[in-house]
Amino acid sequence: MSRTVRFLRWRVTNAGVFGERSVEIGPLGAGVNVISGPNECGKSTMVRALRAALFERFSLDGKKTTRPLQPHGTKLAPLVEVDFLVDDVEHRLTKQLLVRPFARLSVGGSARQLEDDAVDERLRELFYTHKRGKQGTSIDDMGLGGLLWVEQD
Repeated sequence: MSRTVRFLRWRVTNAGVFGERSVEIGPLGAGVNVISGPNECGKSTMVRALRAALFERFSLDGKKTTRPLQPHGTKLAPLVEVDFLVDDVEHRLTKQLLVRPFARLSVGGSARQLEDDAVDERLRELFYTHKRGKQGTSIDDMGLGGLLWVEQD
């Protein structure tokens, strides 16, 4: 069974070069969207935060995955909000990482929300990913999505 997924926007707060600021990308168009800007403006931080929200366990304290999102020298909790459609049904994901971590997912504007481990399980179902390891998600865990997820080294 295939699904159509479309990202609408995402917002990142307390992450990387942004410090305590919030930065939002969106609204995103239905086609290809290009994120551009000068070096060190936060493009990679935004993409890493999106990856962490979609593919990492909300409670993970991964040295290579979630920990680099925390602004250097702070104890801030990175917060990621993502609005997306799956087969034209609206989803709103909110994940706070590292400090008092939590995850919430609302579907279709419903007042009912999934929380924490139930969110991570539902994201695995939606994106056809495999259960993540204790050290975080590898490209192999990401299923077909791993083929499309290219990171800058």
